[in-house]
Amino acid sequence: MILGGALASMTAACASGSASSGSSAGSTRVAAAAARARSTSGRLERADFNKPEFGNMYDAVRVLRPDWLQARGGAKTFGGGAEAAVIGIFIEGRAVGYLPDKLREFVPGNVLRLHRILASEAMANYGTQWAWGGIVVTLVR
Repeated sequence: MILGGALASMTAACASGSASSGSSAGSTRVAAAAARARSTSGRLERADFNKPEFGNMYDAVRVLRPDWLQARGGAKTFGGGAEAAVIGIFIEGRAVGYLPDKLREFVPGNVLRLHRILASEAMANYGTQWAWGGIVVTLVR
């Protein structure tokens, strides 16, 4: 009976949250930090790139997220023999072209946010020709 009483009191202490509150708060802080890290590496917000030194969005991405400009899996040869990364640019659910040409057309004042999508998401949403991923542009309305 004494063992049963001790077990009951330990169970009650755990159920009240006194033993688990520290680990729950710690795991919440870790999850929040991980979420921040993902959002900053895969996304650029207007406050990041709406600066006078960026004449167009290609310049902003080149400085702030240069890894977005490198195609995973190689390059594609275009007319004239030039090889370039086939990273798609997508606006409002449609593909508008490849980078850097299309990204140079946007000025920072007209863009709300950019986010990088991986090859799997680009191919699932836009077709297999986007096997190198892409950048989704959200415009200011």
